[in-house]
Amino acid sequence: MNKRIYIYTIFMFVSFCSIANVTFRAIPPVNVLQGDKFQITFSLQNGSASDFVGPKIDGCKLLSDRGVSTFSSYQNINGNATASKRIDYTCLYRAERTGKVTVPSVTITVEGKQYKSKPITFTIAENTGKPNQRTQSSIFEEYTTQAPGAITDDGLFVRIILSKESAYEQEPIECEIKLYTQYGISSFVPTTQPSFDGFIIEEIPTKSAVNQVETYNGKDYYTAILKHCLIFPQKSGKLTINSGKYDLIAEKYEKVTFGGGYAYSRVPIREKLSISSNSASINIKPLPLPQPENFSGAVGQFDVDTRFTSNSFRTNDASSLVYSIHGTGNIKYIKEPNIDFPVEFELYTPKSKYDTKVISGTMSGTATFEYTFVPKSVGKFKIAEHKFVYFDPVKKEYQIIEIPSYTINVAKGVSSIDQNDVITKNQDIRHIKLGNKNQGENAIIVFSLLYWLTIILFVCLFIGSVYLYNQKRQLHSDVVGLKLARANKVARKRLKLAFQYMNAAKQHEFYEETQNAIWGYISDKLSIPTSQLSKENITIQLLKIGVKEELCNDIIDILNKCEIALYTPQLGNSQMKDIYEGVVKSINEIESIKIKRK
Repeated sequence: MNKRIYIYTIFMFVSFCSIANVTFRAIPPVNVLQGDKFQITFSLQNGSASDFVGPKIDGCKLLSDRGVSTFSSYQNINGNATASKRIDYTCLYRAERTGKVTVPSVTITVEGKQYKSKPITFTIAENTGKPNQRTQSSIFEEYTTQAPGAITDDGLFVRIILSKESAYEQEPIECEIKLYTQYGISSFVPTTQPSFDGFIIEEIPTKSAVNQVETYNGKDYYTAILKHCLIFPQKSGKLTINSGKYDLIAEKYEKVTFGGGYAYSRVPIREKLSISSNSASINIKPLPLPQPENFSGAVGQFDVDTRFTSNSFRTNDASSLVYSIHGTGNIKYIKEPNIDFPVEFELYTPKSKYDTKVISGTMSGTATFEYTFVPKSVGKFKIAEHKFVYFDPVKKEYQIIEIPSYTINVAKGVSSIDQNDVITKNQDIRHIKLGNKNQGENAIIVFSLLYWLTIILFVCLFIGSVYLYNQKRQLHSDVVGLKLARANKVARKRLKLAFQYMNAAKQHEFYEETQNAIWGYISDKLSIPTSQLSKENITIQLLKIGVKEELCNDIIDILNKCEIALYTPQLGNSQMKDIYEGVVKSINEIESIKIKRK
């Protein structure tokens, strides 16, 4: 019975599909901006075709027409069977210009019969810099559905791309590290960056968003620039940029059927991967020999101009010669030229300033060097001519720019001696005061009372300092005396900790710290090593220094109670306060006894 129902259902579905109306239409995009990628969907209802080709659209570039999605459904309600099938053909374009755009009619064949979509129009708006996030994200999602099966090496990789196959030393080379993917990327972490041994690197700011489509080896990929820089080779030979390593999570969509195979759904599949970029090598040619005099490593195309910051020169007045180099090449790494100034000029360290930017894969800008000098003599002086030498990698030869000499006339300015005279004028001889020479204000200070009181005070302070120093040194040299002096201080410190344990109801810690305080105090007070202490021994020694027998018995009793409490803590909580007060009282009484040591 079930088999007959199944066959009947299939028959009804096929019959319905054969008589259902076939429609084919184009769905226009929305919110398209110039320069953005967007998609146009051509929807075929109740039919299938294999001859679909994405149309060419004026003002737009076709990037891909491989997107195909199938949707089918079947329902049977109270014996009324309905079925539908839809195939969406998705084309990916890039908007090249603004304005109104027309999508032409597209023809497909279904079971020998041709169907045409109606032309549609939409508008490409000017891109104001705000990304069309909804359009871009939907394109990327659609694009990642086109790679069925497992994620493959040719569907996801990183390339190191160099702008030149060979170059000279110091010649700038553009380098890009670019990600190519046919899948979504939800996580991307560089674990090992490519190493640029033998190069100086000039980073170029870039955005690493995956938002560009590029055709490579006949396949379309979304790309992202991971690193963009200029590299300047510092030595000749074959230099290699080692590969980098990256951990990432790739995301693709798999089509999963449900509902008996009549409907489809796209399910994201994520896979953790570790990939490595390629390594890139470049042949670096040495600069030709012999190198001209005054060559300091400038490679590129340059020009030079010089100027003075002032037109008049005077002794002891600072002036500057500004030396500007502008052009393209390794301009940021040019050293300051060596200018031959007269020996009568005082020179300062040149100030360097670089104003550069990267244009068309090379560095352009201006390097400015300011030479500040101070003439020290009057007369006519000559700043010698100078040659700026650089290597032109296009002409493959050295170029020399002649900088003419300068003759300057230095007039007399305000000399350093004259300036000092102005400052100290009328101050080298004090004003002669008139009046009685025996007045108090002119008295000799040695005969004043304040002078001798000050001398006496300093002598007393010196003697007191020497006495205190000797006392401290004797105390530290007398180990027994030091222990005796510190005994009460150490004991009170331990008892303070025991008091904290008592308030916190920590019985074991209280009795242990109290016992240690007593033993430590008696050891320091009697100068007996802790290892030789015993209850009998300390009783004898305490009696010798004049401690009463009753006080000795109290101390032994406290030690006994501490030992009992450590092994029977249930007996100790009620007597912690009494024991603490007894220890403090006993130490205070012992401290009141003056101990005589031999």
